[in-house]
Amino acid sequence: MTHVATSPRFKENAKAALADPELQNALKFVEVNFIARRREVSDRLPEFDALRDADVCCGFGGTFCVKYPDISNAIVEKKAANAAASGADLLLAGDLGCLMNMAGKLQRDGHAIEVRHVAEVLAGMARGPAIGMPLPEPVRSEPGRSS
Repeated sequence: MTHVATSPRFKENAKAALADPELQNALKFVEVNFIARRREVSDRLPEFDALRDADVCCGFGGTFCVKYPDISNAIVEKKAANAAASGADLLLAGDLGCLMNMAGKLQRDGHAIEVRHVAEVLAGMARGPAIGMPLPEPVRSEPGRSS
């Protein structure tokens, strides 16, 4: 899978994987039915492909992960392994529970894949930290100096 980012917000030749099949269909609908806005969409979103087994649950499922943590972890482990194997720099989906679950697993496993909601990318709001990443430290002025 080779995907070239068309947005300056992402590093050159960034690869993106889409972890949500319904979202992939929705984005195709946008491209097909709103041709006039296609350039605007493609300027904000790297080219993408569906993640292997994108139609398989991430294992979060609200209280499912609390009631069945071992099963939940086994499911998200496969999802994270597929994301890592894809070579993607960016993982996109449309469900915040899934995004938090996948971001947490990818971070615990040491993978540097940004996890973002596709809406934040389309809205041009992908400059801040990705899901699960710490906020940058605030800049503090030196004692005795006013800002």
